[in-house]
Amino acid sequence: MAKRLGNLGELRPTNAFALLTDNDRIAPVVKCGLFRGKTRAVFIDRRQFVMPVQDQIEEAYKYVLSKINLGASFPNIHRKDTYEIPPGAIRELIANAVLHRTYVNAEASPITVAIYDDRLEITSPGKLKRGVTVEKMRVGCSDCRNEALALALSYMNIIEDWGSGIPRIHEELREAGLRDLVIDDWPNAVRVMLYRQGAKSGIKTPQKSSQKSSQKSSQKIQKLISENPTTTTQELADMLGISRRAVAKCVASLQALGKLRRIGPDKGGHWEIVDGKQG
Repeated sequence: MAKRLGNLGELRPTNAFALLTDNDRIAPVVKCGLFRGKTRAVFIDRRQFVMPVQDQIEEAYKYVLSKINLGASFPNIHRKDTYEIPPGAIRELIANAVLHRTYVNAEASPITVAIYDDRLEITSPGKLKRGVTVEKMRVGCSDCRNEALALALSYMNIIEDWGSGIPRIHEELREAGLRDLVIDDWPNAVRVMLYRQGAKSGIKTPQKSSQKSSQKSSQKIQKLISENPTTTTQELADMLGISRRAVAKCVASLQALGKLRRIGPDKGGHWEIVDGKQG
């Protein structure tokens, strides 16, 4: 991440190098805030991070997790702690904001991470690149603004393959029973909104339809297992056309309800329908 100047052999750091190190050549800022209500009228808490961008991602991510609700469930005999917004979606969107933002006048144009009673908003300076639209983003289209930075963040396993993040986030939100991600392309910024559990608005939440879908999946899983007790989670996912994670969630629910039992180890064992009913 350095350029060689002329025939002198002199190396100068690139912008990406400056962003990834403690270098005051570029001073990007990430501002995080917790607000009371649904506007920015009343601050409860605020933090500002001026540091290498990979550290900004981590600190902003930890800040959000410290301010949102953490609940507990018991899908089996073990307690499972669950955040009201999937942590993977939060981390992915903060990383995207850092990766795709414009770094022109970086200090005066910060990324903002705002937590309200009903939602999380992440605003990144710089509009979408020409040719990229919100509709294209939803199906995985991505045109990276800062390619050298993307290579570095990918090497550090902070981001994955370009373009895969938004579709994956939508799937995580649906599985959690949350509203779809909202993306706004403004003239000078891009804003994304993640709605929190229980958030109400004029838009119908998919919670009930998600519950019905989960019930239907559970019924189909019971039927498939009764026909083939040695089937695997991945095979069930392939047959039902849903994610492996969604199958695992349904299976854990059936076990907790006493409708399904695992006999033997994960490899070489089999399933048993406890009450013999499909549904």
